[in-house]
Amino acid sequence: MWVAYLASRLGAAALAGLLLWLLTPTARADETRLSISGYDPVAYFTDGTPVPGSSEFEYVWHDARWRFASATHRDLFAKDPEHYAPQYDGYCAMGVADAAVFGPHKDTVDPEAWAIVDGKLYLTHTRHTMDRWRPNLAENIKRADANWSAVAYQPEPTIIGPPCAMPTALREAIAGFVAAYHVERPFQKRVRDRPNLDALVRRRSNRSRQ
Repeated sequence: MWVAYLASRLGAAALAGLLLWLLTPTARADETRLSISGYDPVAYFTDGTPVPGSSEFEYVWHDARWRFASATHRDLFAKDPEHYAPQYDGYCAMGVADAAVFGPHKDTVDPEAWAIVDGKLYLTHTRHTMDRWRPNLAENIKRADANWSAVAYQPEPTIIGPPCAMPTALREAIAGFVAAYHVERPFQKRVRDRPNLDALVRRRSNRSRQ
C-alpha cells in the first residue's frame, strides 16, 4: 500500500530508484512461513481482539505455521481451519484486491489491522490500509476473491524489515524501471542505466555529513 502512496508523490521512475537503493532483503525461504506474525487467529473470534500465540501451541496448515494462545484454540482451528483462518491465507486483503501500480499481490499484515465481515477474518498490511479498505469493503472483497486463485501461486513476499514486504514480482519490476529510465529524483542527479548502488550510498553518506 505504501508503494501506491510513494508512486503518487515521486513518480514511477524515481520510486523505482529509491526502492532499489533501499532494498535489503533477508530471505527466510528455508523455513515454513509463520502466519500473521504468530498471532492467534481463533482469538479474533473468541476474544474479539488480537492475541499473540505461543510456539507451544502450533499447527501447520496451508504450508504455514499457525500459533495459538492455548491448546483449546489450537484444537478449534484444527477442526475447522477454513472458518478461523484469515482470508487469503493471512496475506493483506487490500494487496490481493488492489490493482494499483503493480497489480494484485501478496503482502504481509499487521495483526492489529483486522476486521470480521460476514463471519470471515480479514487482515491488512497496516491500520492505515484497513482504513482505506473498509469504505469499499464489499467491492474489495469481491476483487480479492476473484484475484486470489492467481495470487495464491505468487512467490512469498521478500521481507525487508518488519512489517513491510516486497513481492518478488515487484522487485523485478523495479529493476526493470531503473534499467529503462533516467532517475533524476530523489538523488538530484541523472543516473543512466541501472544505478551503481555503492556509488549512490556513498553520495547519500557524503550529503549527510555536509
